[in-house]
Amino acid sequence: MLFKSEHQELILTGKKTATRRIWKKPRVKIGGIYKAKLQLLSKKYFAKIKVIKLFKQKLGDISLADCRKEGYNSKVEFI
Repeated sequence: MLFKSEHQELILTGKKTATRRIWKKPRVKIGGIYKAKLQLLSKKYFAKIKVIKLFKQKLGDISLADCRKEGYNSKVEFI
């Protein structure tokens, strides 16, 4: 699973515990464990993550708590 480099530290410190993806259909499964990478074809990964929940959500429905799980302090910062 790919992440931006600025998310690496947030994930490793436990500040980022959720992520949103723009996928037409899920590319991961609940209970699956995936390697968190910064580059697509690289074998190097910085963490393993476990998917515990999948759901659809509109951008306007994201709460401040959701933004904090993403590693941001506000909706503006998240967007």
